[in-house]
Amino acid sequence: MHTEDVPRRHDETPSAIATGSPVKILLIGEQPVFQEGLKTLFEREVGFTVVGVVGERDETVKAIRDLEPDILLVSLTGRLLAAMLQTLHVLTLSGNRARTILLAPAAPRAQIAAWQQLGVAGILLKETSAQAIFDGVRSVAAGGSWLGQPRREDLRDGAARRGRGGARTSGLTPRETEIVEAVRRGATNRHIATELGITLDNVKHHIANIFSKVGVVTRLQLAMFAMNGGRPGEPIVEERNAS
Repeated sequence: MHTEDVPRRHDETPSAIATGSPVKILLIGEQPVFQEGLKTLFEREVGFTVVGVVGERDETVKAIRDLEPDILLVSLTGRLLAAMLQTLHVLTLSGNRARTILLAPAAPRAQIAAWQQLGVAGILLKETSAQAIFDGVRSVAAGGSWLGQPRREDLRDGAARRGRGGARTSGLTPRETEIVEAVRRGATNRHIATELGITLDNVKHHIANIFSKVGVVTRLQLAMFAMNGGRPGEPIVEERNAS
C-alpha cells in the first residue's frame, strides 16, 4: 500500500456518539443483496447513516479516505476477509480512526484472537437481531467493544460459576467485578466512571489491575472472559430464539 493511499484522521477527533452526529457506516462485503439489506436496516434507524457500500480493496481504501466513516462493518469470509482485515489494520496503524466491526457466521476462539490482533473492535454473528446490531455499532462508535450476546443459559451458568468463586475470578474485588461487567456490556471508561461515581483515572487503574489478575491484555479479551463466566477463549454464541 502506498503512503498516499492511506487516509488519515487526527487522534483528537471526537466520536460521532460524543458529538451527537449520526454514526457514519461504511459497509464492506461481497454479497450485494445482503449489503443492500443492511443499508436499508440502518437507514430506518435514527442515529446512523450509511456513507457507502464497497467490496474491493482499492474502492474500500478510497471510500475510507473520501468519506471518513466512523464504523467499517465487514461481512466478508475466507481469504477475502483476511486480506481486507490486513488492509484495514495497515490503515489504522497509519492514523485512520474508523473502527472495524466484523459480521461473521461464527466466532471460534482461534479466530477471535486473530481478529483482535488485526484491530477488530466488535464481532457480531450474522444471525443476530437488528437491535443487537444497532447496540453493537453504537458501543464501538463510542469507543467501546462488542462481542454480541451469549445464550441465556450461558449467562446463568456463568453467574453460577462466578458465585462458586472460580480460580480466575476469586481475586477480583467487588468494585473490579462491577467494572468487568460494565466492560462486558461495552461501556467506555468514561461511562464506567459516571455510572460508578469514580474518577476516570480510578477506572483506568482498576482495569490495569483486572488485566493483570485475569491474564488478558485487551478489552475484547476481558469482555470475552466476563461473558464466559471467568473462562477466556470460548466461542461466542448468539441467542436465536429470545422470548
